[in-house]
Amino acid sequence: MAALRFLFVTMDERASSTARTFGANAAARHVRRLFVYMKTTTIRVPVETRDRLEALARTRGVRPGEVVADLVREADDRALLADAEESWQRMAADARALAAYRGRPVSSGFDAQLPEH
Repeated sequence: MAALRFLFVTMDERASSTARTFGANAAARHVRRLFVYMKTTTIRVPVETRDRLEALARTRGVRPGEVVADLVREADDRALLADAEESWQRMAADARALAAYRGRPVSSGFDAQLPEH
């Protein structure tokens, strides 16, 4: 498990650091926070990707690592939703599985009665 280090930073300390890094507008949005530092690592990316990542981080007023973490979470969420969609499509294509899900017997043809709502 990664070792965690907690650090309280006052508004003035954080604001001045943020102003140096991201500009005065981003600094004005910061208030007292509890920062949790975890182990980090370096990844190699093309210079163009690094520049785009830094620009995106500046736009959001966060650090590039936070942008990467957000993008990874978003990719995980999209993969989960894609898997769920694929499962629903498989069930929709299988009349017996769909009937079991809906709790109704499978009927054939167009003569089946509609369920009461």
